[in-house]
Amino acid sequence: MQQPGTAPPQRVWTAGFACLFASYALISLGLTMSNVLIGKYTDSLGATPSVIGIVSSAFAVTAIVFKCVSAPAIDSFDRKYVLMGAAGAIAIAMFGYGLSDSVPPLIVFRLVQGAGQAFTATCCIAFAADLLPRERLGIGIGVFSLAPALAQVIGPNISLGVSAAFGYRTLFLVAGGVLLVAAALVTRVRAPSVPRRPFRITPRNVFAPEVAIPALLFFLLVGSYSLVNPFLALFAERQGAGAHIALFFTVDALTLFVSRPLAGRLADRFGYGVLAVFFGLFAASLLVISTAHTLPVFLLAAVLLGFGYGSCQPLIEGMAMKMVPADRRGAASCTTFLGSDAGDFAGPIAGGAIAQSAGYPAMWQTMTLPLVAGAVLAVVLRRPVARRLARAARSEADVVAQLAERESTV
Repeated sequence: MQQPGTAPPQRVWTAGFACLFASYALISLGLTMSNVLIGKYTDSLGATPSVIGIVSSAFAVTAIVFKCVSAPAIDSFDRKYVLMGAAGAIAIAMFGYGLSDSVPPLIVFRLVQGAGQAFTATCCIAFAADLLPRERLGIGIGVFSLAPALAQVIGPNISLGVSAAFGYRTLFLVAGGVLLVAAALVTRVRAPSVPRRPFRITPRNVFAPEVAIPALLFFLLVGSYSLVNPFLALFAERQGAGAHIALFFTVDALTLFVSRPLAGRLADRFGYGVLAVFFGLFAASLLVISTAHTLPVFLLAAVLLGFGYGSCQPLIEGMAMKMVPADRRGAASCTTFLGSDAGDFAGPIAGGAIAQSAGYPAMWQTMTLPLVAGAVLAVVLRRPVARRLARAARSEADVVAQLAERESTV
C-alpha cells in the first residue's frame, strides 16, 4: 500500500482502478436492469402515471436522508468497506422487488435502494479520485464514468430479454446477483493512503459549500434525465415504437464512448462554460423524443442524449472533485449527488403529474426548461468556477508541500 505523501502513479489505468471500474460497472448494470423496467413493472400492477412517478422517485427520499451519514462515513472509514455495504443494501432491494406483488412493498424496497445509493456513486467517485493523480483527475473521472456507460450498452437488452423470457421477478433476482458480484470485486482494490477525518455528523462533514455550483447544475440536469428510465419505454410503446426501444439505450451508451473523452478535452481547453452546449443538446433530445413515432427518430434522440447528458455528468463530477482537497472529497461528492438525488425525487413526480394532466409529449417538452436554466448558469458562472478551481489547486499544492517538508525532517 502506498504511504502518505507518496505520489500516486501518473497513469489512469492501475490494477486498483481497473477493479473499481469493473465494480462500478456491475453496480450500474444491476441498477440499469431494474430502473429500465421499474415504470413498466409498476404499470403492470395497475398504477397511474402519477403513481409510477412516485414509485420511481421514492428511492431519492432515503438517498437524500442517508447523505447525512454517507458523507462523513466516506471521509472517515475505509471506502472499500463502505462501498461493499452499499452494494449489498441495493442487492437486498433488488431481491425485494422480486418478491413484491403490489405497489406498497415496491415503494418500501425503493427506499432501501435509496439508502444504498446514498453511498454508491458518491463513494465510487471519491474512491476513484484517490486512485488518480490530481493532474489527471479530469480525464480519469471521464474514463471512470464510462463504467455506467458500459452497463447501459448491455443493461436494457438484458433487462428486456430476461423479463420477456422469465418475467419481472427473475429479472430482479438476476440484478441482485450482479450487485453481490460487484461487492465482491471491491475487495480486490488497494488504494493509496489518504487523510481521514474523525467520524462526526456535522454540517461541515456532510456538506461542502464549495461545490454548491456543481450541485445546482446536477439538480437541473438529473431532474430532466430522471424521466428517461421510468417513462421512455412506456411512451415508445404507446407511440408504436416499443418493440425495439432497447436500442435507444444501446445507442445512447455507445455515444458516450465518443462524447465523454471529447467533452473532457473541450473542458480542459475552453473551461466549464462548454457545459452550456451540452445542456442544449440534452434539451434538443427531449424535444425530439416528444415528437417521435418511429424507432429512427428515437435513435436520433439517443445520440443527442449521449452527447448532452452524457457529457454533462462527468464534467460536473470532475469539477466538484477539483474544487476540494482530498480529505473533503466524500463531502464534496455527497453534496454534488444531493443535487442529483433532489432531481431524481422532483423530476419523476413533476413529470408524472404533467403526463397525467397534459400527456407525455407535454411532459418531455416542459422538462427542457431546467436544461435551459442549466445552460444559462454554466455561462454566467464560468468565471466564479474558474476562480474556485484555482484556489483549490493552490490549497492542494500547499498541503503536498507541507507533507513533503514534514517527511524530510523525519
